[in-house]
Amino acid sequence: MSKYFLGSVGSAEAFRVDGEGKKRFMFRSSTLTSSGVNVTSTQDQIRAGTGAPIVFTFNHDTSVELTLEDVLWRSSYIEAKLGGQFAANATDYQSESHVADAQGKITLDKAPVTAQLPCEDDPAYIIFYAKKGSDDWKMYDGDFEAGSKELSGFTAGSEYCIRYLANDEQARELWVTSDVLPQELYLIITTPLYAGDSCNVSNGKPAGHITFEVPRFRLDPNLDLAFAMSSNISISLNGSALAYTSDCNVNGSKLMRIVECITDRKWYDGLEEIYIDPNFEAKAGEVVPVYGVYENGSSTLMDNSATYNDAAAFTFAIADGKLTVTCAVNNTSDSMDTTASSVDAAGLLS
Repeated sequence: MSKYFLGSVGSAEAFRVDGEGKKRFMFRSSTLTSSGVNVTSTQDQIRAGTGAPIVFTFNHDTSVELTLEDVLWRSSYIEAKLGGQFAANATDYQSESHVADAQGKITLDKAPVTAQLPCEDDPAYIIFYAKKGSDDWKMYDGDFEAGSKELSGFTAGSEYCIRYLANDEQARELWVTSDVLPQELYLIITTPLYAGDSCNVSNGKPAGHITFEVPRFRLDPNLDLAFAMSSNISISLNGSALAYTSDCNVNGSKLMRIVECITDRKWYDGLEEIYIDPNFEAKAGEVVPVYGVYENGSSTLMDNSATYNDAAAFTFAIADGKLTVTCAVNNTSDSMDTTASSVDAAGLLS
């Protein structure tokens, strides 16, 4: 019998959810360095009687928190955390070097543009320069016409390093405002599942995966980029699952769905009983609702499409790895195929 364990960080996919609930692909992360899922619930003790023993416990304030850390840069991460979008054809600072001509003039590659500076009434040009090899940078304060690329007042024949603000078709921009509102995401995290032999668990091999599906995920609006000269920068995505309503929600609001998928699992593993829905109305031509009850107490609707024709004319059969429901009137049947060859029907059908 195999023993299973979780390993590695897997991958994550996210979809942006708009106000109408429509999903649009946001990003896929396959270069995570760490990921985590934390489900918590506050439990209070109810005590009564002599000595105040614990009589009941009361659970409330359930929370699902998730953390993803990616080694790569993605602008979609920033958009999701800050709730904005990068706009195209932004202004950016250009770095160029030019030699002044005989008249002491320099022609830039692009036309500088103005920027609105704090405490300034009018927009101003941001142009600063230094002689090549020098660290003595100065602001350019010479004459300049809007839309021009020409600067003057330099030493003829000297080479200058120049930085200035200009439109750049390769640049995109996102303004961080004071009213940051993170986007709501539909998040899917898939983590590998491994199996080890019961006698030698160190020989682990891939055995499936665990999927965490969060229909409503709201990121924390915290962006922490710590730049270091000897390492790359990782981006962390932290957030919490939001509750949503579906059906009647008799067991409370839904936060996250966990799916366990094991590669060699068969549909009948752990199956204890098969039965017909007791509320099924026997009508000719109706599909027979067949349910299976598993050893952990869960039940599920089986994949059956055989139709009912006579109150006493349908049977179950399990043979050669197939569960078959047969309607005897016209001898129609439907089967669920498996690769097993030894499924014991005795004690399994009721």
